[in-house]
Amino acid sequence: MGNVKDIEKVMNYAYISNCVYCNGKDMFEKEKELQSETTQESDDVVSSSEDKVVAENKVQEELDALKTQLDVLVEKNNVLEEQVNSLKEGLASALTETENLRKRHKIELEKAGNDFMSKFIGDMTEVFENFYRAREHADGGEDTIRLVADGIKMNIKIFEDVLKKYNIERIFPQKGEMYDYHKHQAISTLGDDAYPANSILEVMRAGYICKDLLIKPALVSVSKKEVDV
Repeated sequence: MGNVKDIEKVMNYAYISNCVYCNGKDMFEKEKELQSETTQESDDVVSSSEDKVVAENKVQEELDALKTQLDVLVEKNNVLEEQVNSLKEGLASALTETENLRKRHKIELEKAGNDFMSKFIGDMTEVFENFYRAREHADGGEDTIRLVADGIKMNIKIFEDVLKKYNIERIFPQKGEMYDYHKHQAISTLGDDAYPANSILEVMRAGYICKDLLIKPALVSVSKKEVDV
């Protein structure tokens, strides 16, 4: 009887020991799992921190690159502004110089025109004075009239010399000469089969031209072909 009880005690003790062992093992495994989870979470935190640092560094690098590009653009803009200012100053200077040249040219033209008129009128006064002297003697006798006629011829020669001196040409076309609208102005047309169409038949007033400048055209009548009825 005593042995049975001892055996039961031993078995109870073994069972309790086994339970304690199993519980202890389960607790050890759970603790191990907790440590593993903690380690994983810690690793995740560390990895997240590293990713954050990498992202921040990348953003900073992009900002630095943008700042560099902005600095380059600002520098280029400054250079362009300097060039624009320089062009503006050059343009203003050129406009001022052009205006000064225009004023000087205008003054020179006016002076040249005044000099020309002064010399031309000075030379023409001799012609006018000869006409005045001829008029004073126009009421004389036959000899006086002949002298006046000779004086007029001489005066015309002087007048022609003055015109030639200033490159002024008298336009007085001959009968039959072809009409030239650069020098002539037709004021009438006449039927005349003796001459080709647009031939000059009569000069009503002489014209004058100075080099290529037409002072006044010669007034003429020109021929036209008669139409047979």
